[in-house]
Amino acid sequence: MTVYQKGPQNVNSIVCMVLVSTAWIAIYVLLLLSSLAIVSWLQYMYFFSYVKLAVTLVKYIPQAFVNWRRQSTVGWSISQIFLDVTGSVFSIAQTFVDSINTSTVAGTAMRTTPT
Repeated sequence: MTVYQKGPQNVNSIVCMVLVSTAWIAIYVLLLLSSLAIVSWLQYMYFFSYVKLAVTLVKYIPQAFVNWRRQSTVGWSISQIFLDVTGSVFSIAQTFVDSINTSTVAGTAMRTTPT
C-alpha cells in the first residue's frame, strides 16, 4: 500500500460545520413539514438526493482541482467514482419508476390508451 503525502490541503472546520449544520437543520425542518402534511413524504425523501448530490460535489471537486493543478491522477481511485455513478443511475431509474407509478412523467400526466 502506498501512502501519498497530504501536502498543503486543509479542511476548513468552520465551513464544514456550517454545511453540516445547514443540512441537518433542513432535514429536521422538512421532517416537521412532512409530519404536518405541508410537504409530502416523497418530497422529503427527494431532499436526501439533493444532500447526496451536495456531498458528492464537495467530495470530488477539490480532488479534481488538485489533479488538474498537478496534471496527474496519481492516488485517485476510479472505483469510488464508478460506485457513485452506478448509485446515481439507479437513483434516476428509481425516480423514473416512481413517476410511472404515479402516472406523471416530467409533471404531465401520461396518456395511455385503454385496451
